[in-house]
Formats: sequence, structure tokens, C-alpha cells
Amino acid sequence: VRTLISRSGFQSGPAIGYPLSMVYSATANSVYTFDGGLALGDGAGFMNIDLATGARSVLMTNANLPANSPGSLYAYDVRGLVMSGSDLIGVDSYYDSATRTNASTGARTLLASNGFPRTLPVRSSNATVYTAGKTYVASQDGELYEIGNDGAERLVAGAAVTGSAEFRAYAMTVDAASQTAYGATYENGNLMIRRVNLATGAVALIADGSVLVGGQPLDWVYDIAFDSAAGKLYLLTATNVQAVTISSGARQVLSAANPAVPLSGSGQLALDTRSNRILVAVENVPSLVAVDLTSGAHTTVSDASASGAPLTEPTGVAVDTDGAIWAIDAFTRLVKIDRQTGARTQVSATSGSGTGMGSGALVSPYWYNVSVDETALLIEDYTQSVLQVERASGARLAVVRGGGSGGS
Repeated sequence: VRTLISRSGFQSGPAIGYPLSMVYSATANSVYTFDGGLALGDGAGFMNIDLATGARSVLMTNANLPANSPGSLYAYDVRGLVMSGSDLIGVDSYYDSATRTNASTGARTLLASNGFPRTLPVRSSNATVYTAGKTYVASQDGELYEIGNDGAERLVAGAAVTGSAEFRAYAMTVDAASQTAYGATYENGNLMIRRVNLATGAVALIADGSVLVGGQPLDWVYDIAFDSAAGKLYLLTATNVQAVTISSGARQVLSAANPAVPLSGSGQLALDTRSNRILVAVENVPSLVAVDLTSGAHTTVSDASASGAPLTEPTGVAVDTDGAIWAIDAFTRLVKIDRQTGARTQVSATSGSGTGMGSGALVSPYWYNVSVDETALLIEDYTQSVLQVERASGARLAVVRGGGSGGS
């Protein structure tokens, strides 16, 4: 015998949309459901259905979460819902996470996810770097944080650290070997290049961007690469690549005047020592751009003449320890590029079908940068989450869950 308990348009409460899982509570004489189609809030959430009256009430939706909550606290595809005391425990297949939702208050807690507990703190971050198993976050408040594999958070630099100072880096790189972070900061209308001793928090000036080089001050810096052998930093600006000698702070424009392939748009650079060049990805150039470290000449790498689906809007580039070149294109796909021929092979993507899609975690459908950490290939997405990618299969694992927006 079947009895109708609750139906949209009859008993009170929000309409039932797309229930994906449910659990019965004898104590509350209720059924708790996760509904992927609630017609309020952020379109998905938990509902309580009173078995005596059929009345429905919303327990939690994504819209109820505090601003800038980590993505893994949101709920989109919760299955296998169970009751533990007064808590609902569920696994979200979209976020590859397990969360606990209090059945009385709707408060949510992340229990586990791929890579958890390396989750970025809920704060506005300017730049994020993941290297040697640690995450470094430069915040808009002028602080630099280090987050370890165990989730422990350490304030490295900032006004509150003795012997330190504010470090408002909006572009940053970290050299784990020397325990130094390098960043571009914007101070009183001028760009500065600074470094931070990760052990002591001491912040020091390397180069003052207001000093004219070639008659121009330092332009906005989109990315920074560190060259340990040369003792230099390479800076990507909107129109050229520049070098800064760390010991002296001397700044040099590497790009030749009026290059054959001009740079246009923000992007990422990578040091390619095998070919004595800097590789640049900028979204308004439908190829990679190589900048020769000796002559400053700009040439194309992997343009439309090479095989494979062409690059349309490259935003990220990296060179791994084997010399392979990797690029993020059109914010949605990871491409491996043959360094000899420029041939392209898609390895992983956020959407589409067929070969080269990869598998596993997708925190955001928009990717920005790609980098290499020891033997790992890493992608940073729109939420400043970091995905580790298996090079052969394209399989993805979220190693850091971000709560921000925009690439860094």
C-alpha cells in the first residue's frame, strides 16, 4: 500500500524539484532529502518533509553559505545520505567530497575531499602558489600564508609578524629550495618587486618599478618566473618580457623592440632552459610565443601550421622536467605540445567528449594556469583551486580547494 505524503502544490513549503537522495529520521518523524532542483536559493539544497503533515521546509541551500565559502562546502549532487545523530552525512559526486549538515541549523562542515585538508582559508587572495606540498597565499590584506599538507596554517609575513611587513603581491612565485617568495606589489601608484624570507617573514625590496628603463617605468606584471642558475626573475608585462637581477635589482627589457610577434593580453610565462628562451601564453595570440634570452627575438611556437586542434586563447604554459611543453587553451583544455614540431595533443578538458578528456575532479569549468611541481603537473582554476593532473591519462585530483575567483 502506497500513501502520498507530500506533493508540490498541495502541502505547504517549497516545491519538490529533483530529489537525489533521502534519509528517514524516526526521532524527528521526518524525511530529509537532498534536492538538486529547489526553486530558490542556489538551485540545490536540503529539505525536511514532516511525515505527519507533509509540510516541507528548507534546511540549507548554497545561498545560505557565508560569502567566499570554499567550493567543497556547496552541495550539487549529494548521494548516499545517512543520518548520524542530528547530522546528515552525504557524499557529493560533483565536488568529490563528504560533508556533514546539521539537521536543525543547516550548518555544513567539510569532512573529507580529494586533497583535504589543504583548503585555502576563507579570505580574499591576490596570488596563490602550490609547491613542494605547500600552498602559499598572498592576501589582499598584505599577508602571506603557508598551508601545509596537514592543513596547518602559518602566517609567514605581514604587519602582525615581528620583523616583517605587508606583502601585497598580486603575482608571485616561490622557490622552495631557498625558502623565498618573490612577488610583484602595487604600492602608491608604483610597481615593486619584493622577496620574502619564508623562515623569518622578512620582506625586502629587489627592484623599484618607478625607475625608468628604456624611458619607461615597470608596467603591470602578469606573471613571474625564477631562474636559479642565472639568479634572475623574469617578468611578463602586457607588451614584453623583462629580467631582474636579484642581487642588484637591475632591470632589463629582454624583448626586442618592435618584435615580429607582439605580446597582447594577460597570460603566463615559463622558463625553457633547453632552448634558452622564455615561453609565453597570452590569450590574444593564437600560439605560444618564444622570447630568446640572448637576442630578445619573438617567434611563434605551435601555430596553426602544426598538427592537432589549434590554440585559440592560450592562458597558461609550463615546461616539465622532461622538457615537454604544456598549455592551457580557451580556459577549458590542457594541451601537450611537442617541442620539436609544435604538434598538439589534448590531454584533459572541462567539457566535450571523445579522447583527451581526462577524468576526476573539476571544481570549476574554467582553467587559467598550468605549472610543474617536482614531478606533478598542476592546473589552477577560476576558484584558485589546484588540480594535480596525471600526464599520460589526464586524470585529475583536487589537491587544494579554493574559495576565491579569478586566476592568479
